[in-house]
Amino acid sequence: MKMMNIEQDLLDVVEQHADEHGLRLFHRQALDNETGRRPDARISIPTRTGETSLDVEVKTSARYDALHAPRRADIIIQPYINPAQAERYRAAGQYYLDAAGNGWIEADGYRLLVDGRKPADWQGSRHAAGFTPGTTRLVFVALVAPAIITATTRDLARAADISLGAVSTALKTLDYLGHLDGTPRDRHGLKRVDELVDRWLAGFQDRLLPTLRSRTATTPQRDALLSWHESHPSAATLAGEAVEPTIHNPESITLYAPQPWTSILQEGRLRPTPNGDVILRKRFWDEEVLHLGPTAPPLLTCAELLASHDPRLQEAGRSLRGRLHESRR
Repeated sequence: MKMMNIEQDLLDVVEQHADEHGLRLFHRQALDNETGRRPDARISIPTRTGETSLDVEVKTSARYDALHAPRRADIIIQPYINPAQAERYRAAGQYYLDAAGNGWIEADGYRLLVDGRKPADWQGSRHAAGFTPGTTRLVFVALVAPAIITATTRDLARAADISLGAVSTALKTLDYLGHLDGTPRDRHGLKRVDELVDRWLAGFQDRLLPTLRSRTATTPQRDALLSWHESHPSAATLAGEAVEPTIHNPESITLYAPQPWTSILQEGRLRPTPNGDVILRKRFWDEEVLHLGPTAPPLLTCAELLASHDPRLQEAGRSLRGRLHESRR
């Protein structure tokens, strides 16, 4: 049991690094329905043709050498893989990840190579590093739908569109930072919510936003795009300056929607362009669970405004953040 806990802790840390590179890690418990020998975990990789999955073997010793044993999985995870060992793994075609953030994976247009990071005290600091993209997703869900924090881990994973392992990491992080009322296993609600809102706003800009698939475009018929949105309220969520009432004559439209965006591009007559005034982002929550509706909650609108490069919008975001805090008092 103690060894299993160490493996779980190691996976939790590696998952935080994996999130930063667009990888999704599924822990062993998420594979319970599979027959035959199950891998220690599985990693989903975004490729040119869609997501592909590779099996993972976890070894809790940094001294373990995967090349001295029959290969049992596509990816080896260890606490630390030094540069010489990493070079030998690459030469042998053995993909790897470690708790320091080093790793090498290549698959159909996807390439990850991080080398030279020093070993870290991963067991002592795994929940202190701050919000991962997965944690940021779950905190958003908990802030806009507070009652959901008491739901099962599977329901939380579905609502935030993250793995069970990412839910575990997020709950442990919230507990470590003092934002969880109860324990990760017995949750009653959130604490110090104003502080958590500020943490989430920072996490959105620094950790989550860079990982979201986005596209900018322009349209000659802005009204047609908004009319399409009004007639398809569940297809996309309108956010940003377009829904902030204090901003007159908004210049941009931000829409969160699941991919593919074919219907939005066609109906809105959108033409992709690097500096367009229409921003499409991949929706990072399950709308069938949260039912946020066609307009983003103020929290997401605030995050979009603060993340803008326009000082006018940033000021509107700071004002909205103040109103969010005031509404909780």
